Amino acid sequence: KFLNIKNGEYSWDDIILDQSVKDEVNRNIMDYFELREIYKKNNLPAKRGMICFGQPGTGKTLLGKVLASQIESTFIWVSSSDVSSAKSVASIFQMARELAPTILFFEDLDLFASIRGYNDNTKVLGELLVQMDGFIENNDLFIIATTNDIKAIEPAMKDRPSRFDSLIEFKPFDEQLRFRMLKHLLRDHQIIHGESPDILARKVARLTDEISGAEMKEFFTTTLKLAVENKCIDDNDKVILSYDIFKKTREKMGGGQKSLAGFGR
Repeated sequence: KFLNIKNGEYSWDDIILDQSVKDEVNRNIMDYFELREIYKKNNLPAKRGMICFGQPGTGKTLLGKVLASQIESTFIWVSSSDVSSAKSVASIFQMARELAPTILFFEDLDLFASIRGYNDNTKVLGELLVQMDGFIENNDLFIIATTNDIKAIEPAMKDRPSRFDSLIEFKPFDEQLRFRMLKHLLRDHQIIHGESPDILARKVARLTDEISGAEMKEFFTTTLKLAVENKCIDDNDKVILSYDIFKKTREKMGGGQKSLAGFGR
């Protein structure tokens, strides 16, 4: 599946991650693109890929969009509907090799590569295992997979070093990550006089406990709409944001902090 994502449409600044996680993601990807020729000359296996796991809304899918936008290589996005049979899996890998160097991005890996015995389509799983570690070399493929449930993945897929090099956890948003995301979202908007973006972002980060990155974006969009409805705009009809309008959004959603969890999913 080829996405209609333009070069430069997403940047690394768009994805809010713990710095150690972002560094590990960058290291894995850059090692593949910058060092793969050196690996070949020294008869070393190239980086094969990584599984990104964690709760919904923590940035795993957004990572794919950033890579599709920023990395100059073929990028193939694969969802569960694209791998309905062993034949379709083989076709995807054949296409990836023909268009190499290629990033193969498997979204929601647990939906088609779950543990044997709990998997309704073991032929798809079997073909995945063969294509990732069979007779045909994949030195020009870098494979990224995402999952909300790492424990559901077949051990032969996630634990065998010849298939994935790294398992990277995308952690739930703590207050500092919420603060960083809010600063990023506020950058293109006006703040009420007397309030600074840093102070406003810090206050709203405390207001939105137990909310994920995806939920934060939806919460922010809802706040913008509420600001328009409440005529919190300037003479040019541009929204003016304040802590009060964020509080009204929270109250509209049920009042308590825990009521934010799950919002926007």
